[in-house]
Amino acid sequence: MPFVRNEGPYGLIICPSRELARQTHLVISNICEHAHKAGLPLLRSVACVGGTAMKDQLETIKSGVHIIVATPGRLMDMLDKKLVFLDVCRYLCLDEADRMIDLGFEEDVRNIISHFKAQRQTLLFSATMPKKIQNFAKSALVKPITINVGRAGAASLDVNQQIEYCMPEARVMSLLTALQRTPPP
Repeated sequence: MPFVRNEGPYGLIICPSRELARQTHLVISNICEHAHKAGLPLLRSVACVGGTAMKDQLETIKSGVHIIVATPGRLMDMLDKKLVFLDVCRYLCLDEADRMIDLGFEEDVRNIISHFKAQRQTLLFSATMPKKIQNFAKSALVKPITINVGRAGAASLDVNQQIEYCMPEARVMSLLTALQRTPPP
């Protein structure tokens, strides 16, 4: 079914930096593209970050978009100017929430949350859970569930990082091969 003008977004991912937002958007775009090639409906996404012209971002949004990946500053600017609406948005992801709060975006994030018109599912990801993030989660989320990986404040001893260089066209096969030779935990 084609988009109605200005339809969406249905999902919103907020990242603390332009670089992370662009990287996240690239992953989302690749997933959407592969899903479409596999016969699923085309999902449209856009990265809304500062440092680039808002015009191109708005053109994509105006033609209808499923997912927006944004930095708090650019998104607040678009919301304040009534260029983006979160009326139908049902999913909110706060990536690297600890960094966002440390960078002073807590009020912006709270303001963004206030623009949601209906019930939403919120996912908050944070490498650390200091009191400030715990308090933010308690006040901004409804019945939050906390999932801890490893000991609080410590790096996991079970993580083994390996770098494998490959040609871009062989990336998926290289990843699958690496996963197949990795034993389960």
